[in-house]
Amino acid sequence: MSKVRWGKCSSEPFALRSGTRQGGIFSPILFSIFIDEILCKLEQSNCGCYINNTCFNSMLYADDLLLLSLSIHDMLSMLAICQEELEAVDMKLNIDKSSAIRVGGMESPHPPPKY
Repeated sequence: MSKVRWGKCSSEPFALRSGTRQGGIFSPILFSIFIDEILCKLEQSNCGCYINNTCFNSMLYADDLLLLSLSIHDMLSMLAICQEELEAVDMKLNIDKSSAIRVGGMESPHPPPKY
């Protein structure tokens, strides 16, 4: 059973049916196990940024994932990999907390398709 505590107030007890407890000692380890396959698949995709033949297409800090790509095509391919792998473990990308930035000239006069 779990409770939500806010200051000196606590909620009624309730059961957790899925997920890991935020701040729990095993939560980062369990999350890493779930997310590692995504990082491996991204590296195997040969998409994104490479410097001296070293893959720099993705970086992860806590539950934040950064994707780096030189083309819109590769970025969409990497997003598809993330979506597929997250769906396999019953997780989703939070579109409301996601953003993209583009640096440099336009490859095409048309914006990329909505994903």
